[in-house]
Amino acid sequence: MKKLKYLIVPLMLFSLILIGGMCEKESSRRSKDRDDEEEEELEEEEEEEKKDILTYKNTQWSFELDYPNTWELEEENDANGNLNVRIYSPFESASDQDREMVVVVAEPKPPQSFDEVVNQYIEIVKTEGEFLSSSKKTISGHPAYEINYILDAGAKVRFSHYIIDGGSGIWYEIAYVALENTYSKFLNDFQTILNSLIIY
Repeated sequence: MKKLKYLIVPLMLFSLILIGGMCEKESSRRSKDRDDEEEEELEEEEEEEKKDILTYKNTQWSFELDYPNTWELEEENDANGNLNVRIYSPFESASDQDREMVVVVAEPKPPQSFDEVVNQYIEIVKTEGEFLSSSKKTISGHPAYEINYILDAGAKVRFSHYIIDGGSGIWYEIAYVALENTYSKFLNDFQTILNSLIIY
């Protein structure tokens, strides 16, 4: 009986360890299943988000960017042959005449240095409007300046303006333009567009 008792105790411990291990495996399996389900849901969400995004690509000026499919894009070349792209936010009402927009300009690099041109631009802004701030940035791996300012065009219009030295003799400008009182409304969309910018 004593021998049996000594055998039962280790067997019970072994059983508990085995059951505990099985429970742990089951818990791990359930956790893995949850992780797999969450990953599938995330992939589905990403696929849905992709459906809501359009890509504008310009091989001549060597860049591309994404924008929401609810926004409206217009493209033209100005008298100097520079590229102008305007991406308008959705109409918010039938009488919406002041749509927020993102403006993209691609142009040949001027003869002055990058810093000289940006400083000249800042001086013009200070003369013509209300200068808010400027800072150096890196956009799509290229040196850039962010300039924030307000111009009065009958109503106060706020600009978040980036000037980018794209190399290869091309400069880019990308700006978010909105009435001051609606500036924050689509600012996140602009940041998404800006972050998607790829310069080749």
